[in-house]
Amino acid sequence: MKQLYLVALSVFFACNILAQKSGKEDSIMKEIFMKDHPDPSQVRPAMSSINKESAITKEYIALTARADSCFFASDYKNAANLYERTFMANYGLGKVGDRYKAATAWTFLNKIDNAFEELNRIVTKGKFKDYDLINNDLSFLSLHADKRWKPLMLLIIENQNE
Repeated sequence: MKQLYLVALSVFFACNILAQKSGKEDSIMKEIFMKDHPDPSQVRPAMSSINKESAITKEYIALTARADSCFFASDYKNAANLYERTFMANYGLGKVGDRYKAATAWTFLNKIDNAFEELNRIVTKGKFKDYDLINNDLSFLSLHADKRWKPLMLLIIENQNE
């Protein structure tokens, strides 16, 4: 129980640090959206339902709140599924902190491919730069032995140098 508390506390602080450091997160999300939806006929209808200031739909906010509740109650299966639904409802976009929690949930469920998918997304598209945070996060300790971990860490270092 103590270890679970420490992991939850670690994730809580990691998400708060991410929120503070990612002042450009919303503009990054808009940029990613435009890359993923180059056809103007797709962009206009989709963007009309998005809050122009934050690039987040109302459904995203509601689903994220539910996913967070599950996550912090250690209901990782429902949390991971809700985060996935959240991103799909927001045209494939998600805030870095939310994707980080999704990766954590997938890791706790031993769904390693899903965890790496989320981590790769925050590193490549979200330009995640906090090497120490992710490398020292106890939630991802089981991923360190995977052959995909080292290249992911190298991408984070590249992001730091940009």
